[in-house]
Amino acid sequence: MNLIRRNDKINFFYSFIQSPKRIGSVIPSSTYLTKEMFRTIDFSKVKTIVELGAGTGVFTKHIAEHLSTESEGIVFEQNAFMKQNLMEKFP
Repeated sequence: MNLIRRNDKINFFYSFIQSPKRIGSVIPSSTYLTKEMFRTIDFSKVKTIVELGAGTGVFTKHIAEHLSTESEGIVFEQNAFMKQNLMEKFP
């Protein structure tokens, strides 16, 4: 596990401790979960996809890698720290 991913987990957990009613889990989603959740989606037919509560960006990364150039992804994150982190990862 690289340092950035470890920091994502620590920061995610810290955010959960600060606002447990706003953060849906104590740990971020895994890449395995991401692949399973998007397994049946035909991204060639997707025109717009909206992600609510992007957290550390695991789903965001998968979406960005599979979305066509004619499609758009819209990401929402209310936690200021995670939002800033997402904006740096996905300008």
